[in-house]
Amino acid sequence: MANFEVTGNEYNKIKEVYIKYIKAYKELNKNSTKGATTFAEFYTYRTYTSKYSDPRKFLIHANR
Repeated sequence: MANFEVTGNEYNKIKEVYIKYIKAYKELNKNSTKGATTFAEFYTYRTYTSKYSDPRKFLIHANR
């Protein structure tokens, strides 16, 4: 049986990357976040869409 204990490490990594994304976005857009991807969309993409839309990524996660 698998252990599905949640530690929050993955969430923290995604949050850290999102903060870097926002900083870079603001630098390129005159300190504005207008038009930037929301955290909810970013999180969904990083956890679900990107993992399962590319079969190669699915194989990587399936073999953990």
